Amino acid sequence: MNPEPGRSIGEGGCAEVRVWEPGRTIIKLAKSNTSRWAMEREYRNQQQAWNQGLSVPRPYELLETDGRPGIISDYIQGQPLIERLFGAWSKEKTPGYDEAVPDYEGWRITARLLAELHRVPAPQGLASQKENFAFAIRNAPYLTDAEKERVLEELRALPDSDRFCHGDPNPGNILLPPEGRPVIIDWMDASCGHPGGDLAEYVVMIRYAVLPPFLPEEAHRQFDAVREEMIDQFHEEYEACGGISRAETEPWLLPIAARKLNADAISEEEKQRLIAFIRSKIGGDNAGEEGV
Repeated sequence: MNPEPGRSIGEGGCAEVRVWEPGRTIIKLAKSNTSRWAMEREYRNQQQAWNQGLSVPRPYELLETDGRPGIISDYIQGQPLIERLFGAWSKEKTPGYDEAVPDYEGWRITARLLAELHRVPAPQGLASQKENFAFAIRNAPYLTDAEKERVLEELRALPDSDRFCHGDPNPGNILLPPEGRPVIIDWMDASCGHPGGDLAEYVVMIRYAVLPPFLPEEAHRQFDAVREEMIDQFHEEYEACGGISRAETEPWLLPIAARKLNADAISEEEKQRLIAFIRSKIGGDNAGEEGV
């Protein structure tokens, strides 16, 4: 007899994570906006990543409980990287935020994980990165049909590759166990494609992210002051690991920015920043002045 889902230990836009076997496994349960097909895809992607020896939680089973599909996998007890990156500016540590310094090692950890992943050829049957991007861009709100076509033209002109790509390498999807290697979770958007897509996803997030409103104004100001330095450190570490150059990554920023307009988890302010960047690159309506 299978155990029942236990206490909730995490939640995202598409799923909720609960304890399955205490201290050993968790179950990631789909929310109403996520289909069984999507969970099946994530399970296959995660299984393929595990089979390649990548640093991921081992998946065991895809099942259904209380009418919701769920993935059983290893319980990784670790701090999300996003907490490490922004912990010095958290609400609880407000008295010392003026002395906080950027956690460049956090960005380097991500660069090393992605470099390791991108050395691996994509397993057979993985989704096409460009097809995934094109679908999201065609369905992106805010942009006109003509603007979408301009972005799609740029996407089609980008180079193809056969690397294993994660698709959503944000710091909330990287766990830092007390011992051992950092772990990448959430493999629903994994694809066969070009490393530039993953790197651009990370750069766009750093450059245009809007910090939570509960953080003090000084935290927002300090983060704005170091965004580009964080991007520099990220690129330098990735290239030092044998990855592609910053120049090869930059053409991917435009399609990634358009794709992210579909995201539910980002604020309206962040979406407006992305729109301004997109229109500054393609010459669309109300083009902004900001460049790459």
